[in-house]
Amino acid sequence: MFAAIVDGRTRRGRQEQEGRAWLAWTTAALYRSKKFPKLKDVMPKARKTTNGPQPWQQQLAIARAWTQALSR
Repeated sequence: MFAAIVDGRTRRGRQEQEGRAWLAWTTAALYRSKKFPKLKDVMPKARKTTNGPQPWQQQLAIARAWTQALSR
């Protein structure tokens, strides 16, 4: 479980750094541009999820696994 927490913190840090790098690059590029682009062209595209809704059976199995893991 500790490894999962460390992995999550590492991913969060990487994502934050990538966001700051994107912001710095975009700010510098806009400063140098002659014509200001439309906002929709500058904004990052939203990620589409490929997963559908989670069935209740899967949710129940996950809840049972968490209960079992936490009761040890």
